[in-house]
Amino acid sequence: MASPKFHNSFRQYHRWIGFFLAGIMAVYALSGVLLIFRSTDFLKFEQTSHRQLEAGLNGKGLGEQLRMRGFKVEQETDGKIVFPQGEYNKQTGEARVTSKDYPFPLNKMVKLQKATTNSPLFFMNIAFGI
Repeated sequence: MASPKFHNSFRQYHRWIGFFLAGIMAVYALSGVLLIFRSTDFLKFEQTSHRQLEAGLNGKGLGEQLRMRGFKVEQETDGKIVFPQGEYNKQTGEARVTSKDYPFPLNKMVKLQKATTNSPLFFMNIAFGI
């Protein structure tokens, strides 16, 4: 029969593994709830960035430089180009782009849920998916 010391050690390791797995499950559950609402602005904050591009770009050239998915020009005048995510000044070449994203800790959780095989923790997605 196993000694009491071995028995207590085994119980202790089992408890630690259980707490670890409960924590990981809670993180996956919370990130899954966030992904349900990914098409809305729930818990997202606006982030504005200023990018310096070439001066005098047209609408098509601006879309290529910004590399934004679904880029479309709303209004183009002599001095600036307006698009849904911001505006571009033709004289100075400055583009102001506004995007909505999660705050840092929530963004890390969402990326954990959407991991690919290039991610170091992708095996966790496989293990918890099974």
